[in-house]
Amino acid sequence: MKYLYVNGCSVAAGQELELTVGLEGRFASLTSKKLGLEEINEAVPAGSNDRIFRKIFSWIANNQDKINETIFLIQWSGPNRMEVFQGNVNEYLNRPYKKQRFGPDIVMWDRTTEGDFYDWAQKVKELKVYTEDGLVRGTNYWFNALNYLKELTRGSVERTARHIIALQNYFENNNLQYVMFHGFHLADPVTNLEEKALFEADKELTALIDHDNFLYFGEYEDLWSWSKKYYGLMPESHPNEAANEAFSDILVEYITERGII
Repeated sequence: MKYLYVNGCSVAAGQELELTVGLEGRFASLTSKKLGLEEINEAVPAGSNDRIFRKIFSWIANNQDKINETIFLIQWSGPNRMEVFQGNVNEYLNRPYKKQRFGPDIVMWDRTTEGDFYDWAQKVKELKVYTEDGLVRGTNYWFNALNYLKELTRGSVERTARHIIALQNYFENNNLQYVMFHGFHLADPVTNLEEKALFEADKELTALIDHDNFLYFGEYEDLWSWSKKYYGLMPESHPNEAANEAFSDILVEYITERGII
């Protein structure tokens, strides 16, 4: 193995660590160094699972010469996050519009949440769309399906489950090596659902996830809860330096014991 490809949100990007120990103190960088791999980190703060899924497959498609020498380290973000394209269609893929501190430049995708989308959906509910000659072309009746935020949250959670299932199947069918884990639980201020990453998702759907090849944290499902319990969090609620160091040791052990490297 030569590469450690990393994707996720601020947890995998190492947000806040750049102000203390530097990005070399994030678990991804520590893990790559301990394993002697080149780190390729495409994680960005506030990144959604839609973005993570999209970027992984884009990288795979554009790096076929590297994938068999790569370990994919995937940190799933909060399912309440979403992304929408809002740029020139000619800039759909790779042309950046903004430089950033973490990962590659952002192309013209906007980061949002289910709450923001729900508020917008209510504002344009039943909005009539007119043609140039003044005729009604259509009405946004489909927004009537959004009766309350919990329904939209469930849809987001199940979309994340589909991303996980699809990516696991691709990796396993192509004999590619990967490690997946949840970065967060669902936060109470965002949703009324229980504090579990895929709570409320259809049980038959989540049963398709290969849990034997998914990294959990003992009694906790996610890295954030484990970090908070045993090591503490940074001022803006990200895993602290000690948590990143400890998690990198867990990853090295996990990868080594499973014969991934």
